[in-house]
Amino acid sequence: MFVIKKGKLVEFEQNKIRNAIIAAWNQVGMPNFKQVNEITRDITEELVNWNENIPVEEIENLVMSYLYRLEPEVARSYSAYKIKREQQIENPSEIDKVLLNSLEVSQENANKNTQFAHIKNAYLAEIPSKQAMREALPADCLEAHDRGAIHFHDSSYSIRPIHNCFDVNTKFITSDGLKSFADFRNGDRVSVLSLDGQYHNAIVKSFGKQKLYRYTFYNLKKEHTHDVLATENHRWILKDGKETTNLSIGDKLIKPPVIYKTYITDEEFFELNENYRERWCQGFALGDGVVEWNYHADGTKEFAKRTHIRLCGKKNKYLNRLLSIKNGKKRNTYFDNGDQEVVIFNYQKEIPDFNDLLELQCFINGLYCADGRTPKKNNNSKIIQSSNNKVIDFIRQYADTAGFYITSERDYSGRRTNLATRGYTISFSFNPDFHCSYTVKNKEFVREDEVWCLQVEDSHNFILEWGIPTGNCELLNLDELLQNGCEINSVWIEKPKSFRTACTVATQVLTHVAGNTYGGCTINLLHLAKFVDLSRQKIRRQVMQEISLLPLGISDPDYLNDKINQIVNMRLNDEIAQGMQTFQYQTNTLCSSVGQAVFLTVSVYLNEDPKYTDDLILIFKEMLRQRIQGLKNKNGVYENPNFPKILYMLDEDTMEGGKYYDVTRLCAECSAKRLVPDYMSVKKHMELKGVVTPSMGKRKLQPISNFSNSARTF
Repeated sequence: MFVIKKGKLVEFEQNKIRNAIIAAWNQVGMPNFKQVNEITRDITEELVNWNENIPVEEIENLVMSYLYRLEPEVARSYSAYKIKREQQIENPSEIDKVLLNSLEVSQENANKNTQFAHIKNAYLAEIPSKQAMREALPADCLEAHDRGAIHFHDSSYSIRPIHNCFDVNTKFITSDGLKSFADFRNGDRVSVLSLDGQYHNAIVKSFGKQKLYRYTFYNLKKEHTHDVLATENHRWILKDGKETTNLSIGDKLIKPPVIYKTYITDEEFFELNENYRERWCQGFALGDGVVEWNYHADGTKEFAKRTHIRLCGKKNKYLNRLLSIKNGKKRNTYFDNGDQEVVIFNYQKEIPDFNDLLELQCFINGLYCADGRTPKKNNNSKIIQSSNNKVIDFIRQYADTAGFYITSERDYSGRRTNLATRGYTISFSFNPDFHCSYTVKNKEFVREDEVWCLQVEDSHNFILEWGIPTGNCELLNLDELLQNGCEINSVWIEKPKSFRTACTVATQVLTHVAGNTYGGCTINLLHLAKFVDLSRQKIRRQVMQEISLLPLGISDPDYLNDKINQIVNMRLNDEIAQGMQTFQYQTNTLCSSVGQAVFLTVSVYLNEDPKYTDDLILIFKEMLRQRIQGLKNKNGVYENPNFPKILYMLDEDTMEGGKYYDVTRLCAECSAKRLVPDYMSVKKHMELKGVVTPSMGKRKLQPISNFSNSARTF
């Protein structure tokens, strides 16, 4: 016997009638189970006699008639339940969608199985956050989401704060001078200074509105303070190298990198090539030089193509430096106190364009030697004072980039001196060697506003204005974790010594990341390819040891070497198959306490590092073969695994006629059967971004067929 339900035929189940009666009876008192069983039996016998497919509504009406005749109060409860159930189906609330396992909920996240009770509980707990997010969304965005024009994914978690977010006007040190987030668009790339003293590529990110707090820092003296607007769970790196997302008053930050030499010795100076020496001399002339002019009878003037410098007192020691460049000449000018005079030809006290960081550092060093001084009360600080607008703007923009961190700025405009009243004059204090760390003086809530951050490659940290160091946005760098080791649950995991171990460690890292964040991870399969040769060499040593124990008596070394290579390749292929099987099983089965599996995207770019291309192809082909096969369900049927998502980068070598076209053909077979991988154009990436960067997919697909050590702690 079959029941017609929502236009479909489903098999009749007697227990559903019994459970519905018990549920209704529970609303009015303790059920009489003997009577429940009798009513269920009588209804079933009557339905069997109908001898046809029965609409579910007829069954419900029959239940109602029996209950009204025998237990009217239970009948009224059953009727109320029936009405509520119909409302849930026709106009479900967010709670109804979860409890009824609606299509919207079940397909929202491919890494969550909504059949499990603990995952339903997690979804129910998210509902208040989801409703709060709907109130925060602009009306046009909300309307577009509701009608399906856009999809706001994981809206229930979107109001969670994200580590390391700043006010849009926050400035940070770049290779092109001091910049703020307001100078960029979301997704722009920039090179920023990190704690290792190097400049690293970073991506500018916008993270929407969040609560901003004002953190007040001081260095050396409490009256010299600097404010930074950041989210409360901002990730900072402390003096001892540990990290915190709960910065408190009195906490001391790690020191910024020392990348600038306050004083360059003569020996160091003359080891520089003339280009760098000329930049130093130009910086010196900018500070102490006087431009010479040719004056005409009509009152006009023109640049005389030279700037002269009088070396007063102790500055005579720089004479040989200024004469070491071809444009530097000594004048035979006589001064009573023995001062020397030098002319720099073809330089008009302009700030030049700099080709690299060393040119900038040499220029600022020359400027400091001409115009700078060290206060008697503080030998750790340096001061440059200037009344030249161009020089003042230049120092503000570029001193930090050279590592000459500005720690305070004072305006001396209008002050009286022995000679006259000063015009526009700014005095800059610097701490190039940073003997003291920045300390938190105060913290207070400011407002809720748009927040921005950086994702910094390799180093995962950057330096703000004033030399204030900060950590990086949450960013998974699996390559670093595998190559340098990482800490998981206070256990140090060393660099894997084989490919299979690398696959296991990778899935453990990814699982911990998934359990402590919300969203997905994107990794590069190249990270794992780097461990293939370790296994190859390890297997070769084992084979050689085994052969040494056998009385082979083979005289042809080439034949023996071929046999060894065959055995090594055979065992290596077995290990790759086992490693990729481990990777696939664990990424699809390991879950956090809220039922979240690793939402993983794997990027494959065969030409990214030619050194590892052959090994990358080996493991990628195995990944594709296993994906084509699929994973068994409990009935023994192979199904399409949800993860990992795969992104395959297309270039000339992967297209028809290219040397890697066989890999692309295998990708096409996998796409036809399992809807992965997705394909991305290397050419377009380079045109639009200048770099190949993978993205991430979210929706569940149905098959066509059926981060110092502390930076790496999870």
